[in-house]
Amino acid sequence: MTETNQHQMPLQHAVDHARTAVKQVIDASDAFREARQSADPRDIQRATQQLLDARRNAEEAQSQLFAQSQGAGEAQISQMAEQLGNAIETSWPE
Repeated sequence: MTETNQHQMPLQHAVDHARTAVKQVIDASDAFREARQSADPRDIQRATQQLLDARRNAEEAQSQLFAQSQGAGEAQISQMAEQLGNAIETSWPE
């Protein structure tokens, strides 16, 4: 395997982790909205914990993405970092 490919593997892993984290935050936000509408305290508690876990995972993915992208300057990384930031910011429904 070439040195370039070896360098790109951790970066690709960070991008994949970020994609998964964005989906988790969106899913957890949806579950939180549904739980809040149901007004069942157990559902709300479960959904809140799921959302907190998803946000924490997204923040970790964002940090990993930034760490792996140092000097890479790829558009895909910038776009994924922006999606993570947006997912984290908008994850608490009003």
